[in-house]
Amino acid sequence: MNAASRALALALSVAPVLGACEEPEPANDDDATTPRVTDPVAVIGGADVLVRVGETLSLDGSGSEDTVSFRWDFGDGVTSEVSEDPSATHAYSEPGHYLVALEVFAEDGRPDVATARVSVAWPRSNQRVTRANVLDLDWDEDSVLVAATDFDAVAIYRPAQGAVSGWYDTCSRPATVSHSRSLGNPNALFVACPEADEVQVWDTANQTLQGSVSLPPGSHPYSVVAPTVGTSGWVALQATGQVVEIVAPLNGSPTLGRTLDVLPDPRGLTLVGEALLVSQHRSPDDAGRWARVDLDTDEVTIFDLALSLGPDSDTTSRGVPSYLQQIGVSPDGRSAWFPSLQANVQRGLWREGQALTHETTVRAVASSVALTDDEAAFGGLQGVGSERERAVLDDRGLAASVAFSPDGDWTYVGFLGNESVTVLDSYTRQASGATSGLTGGAEGLLTSPDGLTLFVASRVGRALWEISLDTPLPDVTRTVSLVQPGDADPLPDAVRRGRLIFQRSADPRMTQDGYISCAVCHLDGTHDGRTWDFTDRGEGLRNTISLRGRAGAHGPLHWSGNFDEVQDFENDVRGPQAGAGFLSDSDWLSTSDTLGPSKEGLSEDLDALAAYVESLDSFLASPWRDTSGDLSVDAQAGAALFVDPAVGCADCHPAPLYTDSQWLAPGQPLLYDVGTLTEASGGRLGGELLGIDTPSLLGVHASAPYLHDGSAASLREVLVDRNPGDAHGATSHLTEAELQQLERFLLELH
Repeated sequence: MNAASRALALALSVAPVLGACEEPEPANDDDATTPRVTDPVAVIGGADVLVRVGETLSLDGSGSEDTVSFRWDFGDGVTSEVSEDPSATHAYSEPGHYLVALEVFAEDGRPDVATARVSVAWPRSNQRVTRANVLDLDWDEDSVLVAATDFDAVAIYRPAQGAVSGWYDTCSRPATVSHSRSLGNPNALFVACPEADEVQVWDTANQTLQGSVSLPPGSHPYSVVAPTVGTSGWVALQATGQVVEIVAPLNGSPTLGRTLDVLPDPRGLTLVGEALLVSQHRSPDDAGRWARVDLDTDEVTIFDLALSLGPDSDTTSRGVPSYLQQIGVSPDGRSAWFPSLQANVQRGLWREGQALTHETTVRAVASSVALTDDEAAFGGLQGVGSERERAVLDDRGLAASVAFSPDGDWTYVGFLGNESVTVLDSYTRQASGATSGLTGGAEGLLTSPDGLTLFVASRVGRALWEISLDTPLPDVTRTVSLVQPGDADPLPDAVRRGRLIFQRSADPRMTQDGYISCAVCHLDGTHDGRTWDFTDRGEGLRNTISLRGRAGAHGPLHWSGNFDEVQDFENDVRGPQAGAGFLSDSDWLSTSDTLGPSKEGLSEDLDALAAYVESLDSFLASPWRDTSGDLSVDAQAGAALFVDPAVGCADCHPAPLYTDSQWLAPGQPLLYDVGTLTEASGGRLGGELLGIDTPSLLGVHASAPYLHDGSAASLREVLVDRNPGDAHGATSHLTEAELQQLERFLLELH
């Protein structure tokens, strides 16, 4: 019996319900011949708690007491006639969780009712599935393999022992792992190494490195899937918008196969037989994006996850699904699930006269779409890519991971900042239980084959949890440390704590109701690709800036230079995020002016948050450079144009940091009006906005859209379309070839 069956069996209940008839007159104690009247009792027996769509369910009410007739309500709108036969059979045409009711009647008509929950599911698919995840199961070795990113390793956890039994010493900071489901190479473990631009393949039978494949420099191979059939897995290159085939024969080193263009910023990756599902991590403003790649024909089909029209309330909000990190495929193979963050890019004082609030800025959602053309399989929706009504998770931030019960009737959704897992009814998409307190967040979920255990992993929290699914409410039964013994901790304590604070929305000091944390806009220290309307904050339209490589940016912060230290984010925490704050109230009152007295040293946690941001001292490598890592010929020509006084780029963006950002005097940043200010640009600290702080151009290849208001989708637009009167560099006299060279130089900076 699997977890769903056990839970439903426990829910199996007998509940007598008072009938409409009046109770009979009590027997006359003086008349010994008066029969004793007993109430009927309805009992449901012999019911399977989980059946397949179309299969016959047998129900038996013969265990009922003092009854002469029976009537069944099967919970799907079908009701039987009253009959003397206590048994009944029924077949369901649609999956779901149904409440079956048996109504029984005594000889004098007095009734009683009992109910039982029955789960109905489609048959399991025989297609094998692998997906990019931070953990995976090695069935042959009865172990769970978990990326221990901070320790440059993959942990081997054996549930039977309740302990980590060993480690694979992999590349620097492995991101995702995937174990083969193919007989072509059944022991292959694929490991994605974004910082090293490679994929490693390990042999789990003898725990040796089978080999590695090098990928283009700066391509950022974050997600990888092992083979489901044959010997080919796939890796998504997040920086180039491509997927690459990794051929890993049983005996021999892995090699590169096909390279296919899919969509920008690919991150979620799942292999289902001969179909590859890919999601765009940061979506455009109009819709979320995912693709299906037919690996027989290499045909790529793009699908949308629609922009939600809301409404905005304390339980719902509008927005676009974004941060699509994982793709789950239901066990019946009929649907794909995309946990994500829904970003409300429609709201704001400038855009529509309504300020963003802590309840209407972001919200966790889980989107489910059809993978077949079977109309009956997906609630009447037709066609691959059809989306059911989205599951909106109240009081949650980023939904990061997903898993299923073995029959797919329950869906488990893991949350990053909220540090919890919620159980959803897969058919109604309603929550029916949750587990919290998972420090570091549920970055990865995995269900055991018997469905009795949910494994939850957190690379940031350095932990693996076992959650029992053998009871109606999930419960943590074991917590396992993923700290590799022996060596010194690779992260200073303040940085490690600051990273947790950075992404934790479960902390009421950070936000009210669990929605917002720093990581909501700066996941992994990068940016969300959004332009937010901060007019209510005294600012205006503001494009999210990546924190990578800025090392805390000791100088003006934000586009308008309205903060002078990372600790000033206390103002956002106590303001639009509605958090309680990290400072004492007295310290807050004395330092609430962001350009006034310093907040540094007043809160260990606020200082730890700053320490983490300051640790982000490296930019993402550019994928535009030659394989040697040097500037291309065109970029070298563009570099000469960049420093040419007649063009003037280097006047404000001098090497080596490619910015002249500075304080001219306390509280007075160096700002420029380069012709991009509009009425939508708003103000600075509620006053007049005279210009914009100069951003560094290092890593600019990974920071689109551009400009303070996100109004340029490409660097060409920055140089030409959004450069009126050559106010942002004299480019109008450049030839097309020179513009291409200048743009190429900027794209290769890192």
